[in-house]
Amino acid sequence: MTTNQLINDHIVFAERLASYQFKKTPRCVQWDELRSAAYVGLVEAANKWDGSKPFQAYASHRIFGEIKDYLRSLHWNGRKEVVKVTSWEE
Repeated sequence: MTTNQLINDHIVFAERLASYQFKKTPRCVQWDELRSAAYVGLVEAANKWDGSKPFQAYASHRIFGEIKDYLRSLHWNGRKEVVKVTSWEE
């Protein structure tokens, strides 16, 4: 199966994964951007798939990874610096 066939056959799968994640994100996250991130993950998966495991299993990790990277890029503080509020008092 060619790369283009893999992408065309699994676009709905990528949209379904994006929809699943979209339901858990804040309202500031736009659907089109999240779906685009899923498409990027799908294309990367189709380009790097070696056939050793089923494509959907391989692609789901790539797609979710790309969505997570996109969501991390929206965070103003970055991935390494997580701020935890322990008390509202000074």
